[in-house]
Amino acid sequence: MRSGKKGMLFLSVLTLVMAAFVTAEPAEAQLRPREMPTSVGDSTGPSGPGPAGGTRFEPLAHEVTIPAGESARFETRSGGFSRVAVLAAGQGGSGEGMVGIVTLFGPPLVPSGPPAPLVAGPEGRIFGHTVQPVLGPAMVVVVNNGSSSDVVISLSAYFTR
Repeated sequence: MRSGKKGMLFLSVLTLVMAAFVTAEPAEAQLRPREMPTSVGDSTGPSGPGPAGGTRFEPLAHEVTIPAGESARFETRSGGFSRVAVLAAGQGGSGEGMVGIVTLFGPPLVPSGPPAPLVAGPEGRIFGHTVQPVLGPAMVVVVNNGSSSDVVISLSAYFTR
């Protein structure tokens, strides 16, 4: 597959995944457990190495509550991949301060860039994403809740070669 086609495929899948995170469901649908795909293509699955041409979708957190002024860390393996999209969606974060995500790679763990703020949407929803190169075999996503209220957050990572 040519590099341009790979990029378009990555952006198309990223758009579909983001749409799934920000689409509202009826309350009764939210109570049913969902089966989430953990691998696509010829990947070996969550936290496993990714062979050439492989991709991996990995849920990192599902509806985790982060108190106001606190942070939470979510770790995974990123070796064997060249790019990652980290997707975040949740509820809360109203009031003063920012809710943001920082991605670190290592060892040793080093931030890949400045915090990416989560955007406040209708009805108290928050969402955001980052797309970046993989800079090491270990990845940690830190969610900083700098707001004055608790947030409930779900995170996922989409790795690609």
